[in-house]
Parts: sequence; structure tokens; C-alpha cells
Amino acid sequence: MTTTTTTITKSPSVGLKNEGETLEKILQQLGETIRPEMKEDIHDPSYQDEEGPPPKLEYVWRNIILMALLHLGALYGITLVPSCKAYTWLFGEQLLFLALSQCSWFFPFP
Repeated sequence: MTTTTTTITKSPSVGLKNEGETLEKILQQLGETIRPEMKEDIHDPSYQDEEGPPPKLEYVWRNIILMALLHLGALYGITLVPSCKAYTWLFGEQLLFLALSQCSWFFPFP
């Protein structure tokens, strides 16, 4: 029979003495490694946007029309809610519970 132990240490924000420490330094102190493909996603405070004009704003009318229709359908559905029957309410509540139970933020513990 094998047992595992977990060592709990202070969070890095508690022990920061120098605000200039970088995220990479903190992660190295914790013993975590960053995958190479993730290093590009770390916030770099020295990043500067390229000089020049901003990109041209382009409207995609197909998407605008589809989103407007989607929202109109949702508004129509909301107007139908007060007239639904009790079993429809129960089905909706069960469906909502089933959908939310699949989210880790709703039930964080298994």
C-alpha cells in the first residue's frame, strides 16, 4: 500500500518582497514548468503595438442579421414562458440542472 503526501506552501503573492519579480521567476520557485507552446501566452509588460493605422473595421452583415434573428427568437421565447404548463417548467428546470451540473464552476467537487 502506497501513500502520497502533499506539501502546502504559502502562495507566491504573500511572499513577494520585490514587485519586479516576473511571472516566470515565481513559477520556477514553485517548481512548475511552463510548456514551450504556452510561453507565448504569458503577459509581457514590455510589449508594444506596431506603429501605424488601426485595421479597417469591416461589418459582416450576414452575422449581424443572424444574431438579430437569434435575439428576436429569444425575446419571443421569453414572452411564451408565463403561459407554459407546470410540466414544461419542471422539464426546463431539470434541463437547466443537467446542463449546469456539467460545468465545473457549478459543482466544483466531484
